[in-house]
Amino acid sequence: MSYNIFGVKVLNEYLVLGTYSAIGLAAYAATRGGSKDKQSTGASGSAPAPAVIGGQDAEEDAFIKQFLAEAQKDSK
Repeated sequence: MSYNIFGVKVLNEYLVLGTYSAIGLAAYAATRGGSKDKQSTGASGSAPAPAVIGGQDAEEDAFIKQFLAEAQKDSK
């Protein structure tokens, strides 16, 4: 069996091969990963630097630190 796509006769076999190729390429692209420079280092490397709290004054920094500590305690 075949289909007419834009006036061109296309066999089922070619449609299936095209679909499988597209799925395979999409899976490869999604799982190939990035370069090692951009990824965070694991157990073999050093730990990433801690986030900097950017409050406008010391009181705001203390509030943010307290909020984060409570949120981490609640998530455990």
